[in-house]
Amino acid sequence: MRLTDFSVLYRFKPEPPLDAQVAVGDFLIGRRRHFDNGVVLHNLYAEMDLVFTNPYIVVLYVLACGSLGYHLAHGFQSAFKTIGVHNKKYHAMLTSIGYGFAIFIPLLFALMPISFYFDWIK
Repeated sequence: MRLTDFSVLYRFKPEPPLDAQVAVGDFLIGRRRHFDNGVVLHNLYAEMDLVFTNPYIVVLYVLACGSLGYHLAHGFQSAFKTIGVHNKKYHAMLTSIGYGFAIFIPLLFALMPISFYFDWIK
C-alpha cells in the first residue's frame, strides 16, 4: 500500500515513478531505504533498532498493545456469542481462555520494542 492510494488527486492521474513514491514515504516516516536496480531494499531489523530507541515510540507502541488486548478480549467472547456458544456451562471457561489470549498475544507484541529499547537483542 502506498501513500498515494489515500489521495483523490492521484486516483485519476498516472502514478508517479517508484522513486518519487519512496521519497515521499521516506520524508514522512523517516525511513532509510536503498535501491538496487530499481528494487527497494530494506533491513527491517535495522529500521526497528532505529525506531525503537525513541522512548516515546516505545511507550506509544506498548499502549497500543494494551488497546489490542482489550480488543482481543472483547472479540474472543463476541466470536463465541456469534456462533451461539453462550451459556453458563461454557461462559467461565471461554472468558478465562479469552483473557489469557488477550494478555499473551499483546504481551508478545509489546516485548519487541521493549527488548530493542533495553538492548536485549543485538
